[in-house]
Order: sequence, then C-alpha cells, then structure tokens
Amino acid sequence: PLVKDTVDDAPHMGSATIEFTAHNPGDWFLHCHKPMHMEGGLIALVRIHPS
Repeated sequence: PLVKDTVDDAPHMGSATIEFTAHNPGDWFLHCHKPMHMEGGLIALVRIHPS
C-alpha cells in the first residue's frame, strides 16, 4: 500500500525532495526512524506559521 508519510531510503549521501501542504501550524519533528541515522543528525524541526 502507498504510505504518504514515508520516504524510501535515498542513495548513500543522497537526498530526497518532499512536498506537503502546510495546513497545521506549529513545530513538527521530521526524522528518520533508524536510531543510527538520528544520532548522525538526520532530524529537523519544521516550523509551520499560521497564515
């Protein structure tokens, strides 16, 4: 089944482009679910401002 909140593994040292509709203001934690990747810095805070 299609999973819309998941990105498959990008190539080694690669990147992935994501697109989403920012309709829920607030701070959101964007991260990889692999602990080793999170420890390596694959985490981000995304701040959505109200319009």
